[in-house]
Amino acid sequence: MIDKGMKSGEIAAQLHISIHTVSRHRQEIIGKLQVKNTHEACRIAKSMGLLE
Repeated sequence: MIDKGMKSGEIAAQLHISIHTVSRHRQEIIGKLQVKNTHEACRIAKSMGLLE
């Protein structure tokens, strides 16, 4: 959903979870991949075969 350009509020609404939960997961992804932003995270995830 992040790779599709969805904002945290949109993701939260679609998954029926808190926007804070989405934001926290987003930060965890950035931290684990050791990147500066979600654009870089998506690029790395694609290169690892985690995203189509």
